Amino acid sequence: DALPTSGYEVLGTWDGWQSAVAMELESCAGKEQVWSCDVVLGETGCESFQLLLDGDHSRILHPAAQGAGRDTPVFGPSSPDEAHRRISWCIGKRDGGLPGARYHIRLHVAGCWRAVTWAQLGTPGSDLKM
Repeated sequence: DALPTSGYEVLGTWDGWQSAVAMELESCAGKEQVWSCDVVLGETGCESFQLLLDGDHSRILHPAAQGAGRDTPVFGPSSPDEAHRRISWCIGKRDGGLPGARYHIRLHVAGCWRAVTWAQLGTPGSDLKM
């Protein structure tokens, strides 16, 4: 099943793929939902991530290729064997990410269509309050 019963989570390199971060339902209009969460780039200024359905590590959502950028389609759910860590999105690589930069990740869902986007929220060292 490609739809979650409780929501989506993000898993990534910021903590060595250890802890999934829950995404919040940001908006719901008709059949379209937007789920989101914020992440902070580590010392490399680049972080990779995948999405989990209901926090289930056997139901992974991922891009088509390694190091995919924003505004890309979502594939899965796949098993860990099918969607190994190398098939992930990469924040910061193409958009000038700096260590400490905060990004807002969004998962857009409309029926079976899904896409991942993100945007930087301020710059490292700014007075951004969250």
